[in-house]
Amino acid sequence: MPEKARWWNERTTGYVRKNEIVWSEEHTEGIRMALARFVTGRDPHGRRTPGIWERVGVRPAPAKACDVTAEMVARVKRSTIWAPKTRSFYLQALRGFLRWEGAPLAEDRKLWAMNAKAGPRDWLTREQLAQVWGACRDDLDRLVVASGGMNGLRRAEVRRLRARDVLLALDHAEARIEGKTGTRTIQLGSYLRNVLLSMDKRGSELYFPLKDSAYDDRLTAVGRLAGLPFHLSAHILRRSFGRIAYRARVPLVTIQHIYGHASPAMTAYYIGIESEEMAAGLLTFEAALAPGAV
Repeated sequence: MPEKARWWNERTTGYVRKNEIVWSEEHTEGIRMALARFVTGRDPHGRRTPGIWERVGVRPAPAKACDVTAEMVARVKRSTIWAPKTRSFYLQALRGFLRWEGAPLAEDRKLWAMNAKAGPRDWLTREQLAQVWGACRDDLDRLVVASGGMNGLRRAEVRRLRARDVLLALDHAEARIEGKTGTRTIQLGSYLRNVLLSMDKRGSELYFPLKDSAYDDRLTAVGRLAGLPFHLSAHILRRSFGRIAYRARVPLVTIQHIYGHASPAMTAYYIGIESEEMAAGLLTFEAALAPGAV
């Protein structure tokens, strides 16, 4: 292993181990993988790929924390290789490590600030969601559409879902979901409940026993059959569920709990509540406080 990679691996491993007591297990693993990817990455088949530094054009990669420059950080910030959320996570991991190493660069708040404004994102309208549902060819298609578009589940949560995790009683259908932040129990809507009943699984049987690529391929095909003007993904379905629910006056906190988000603010960003809507909400609140309003 090259000396610079050995130093980076040893020091980042020490940083993670020093903090893993106060971090959750998943957070610890996420930070560990993020920092490792600055030196080298891995593709879906486990093969080594260029690291983050190399992918954003930083050559040679910094050998030590003090070698990281503002321009290197800016290259990661400007990159469009990763989604904004992923890019932000990489930067947070890097900044924490540099701060632990005592690098002054970590204290430059302006350098590390990310634009919190959501970029262009695709959403399904209620009519489009109905078209997607109508384009489903079989129960597996209906499973991926109903779980994300009608119940707000993540792809990984659906792929982990087993028959023993669900209760399909007519008046109280629910599922125990293994999510990013732990286990949560949510109610199942009639669309998803009926699909799960039709699939007739038992015990430890998985409802979707195929790979991520098969999940995505089904959504791509269904979206094409429905005539959508954009590529349909699990994220679009999940985001659209919350957006449609919010516009139908489902409380934000309720959507938050269905999603398994840590805060209503995270949910608000995720479903794209525009600043104008929030401003209008404040005006409504202030009008209610006006003399004679109550």
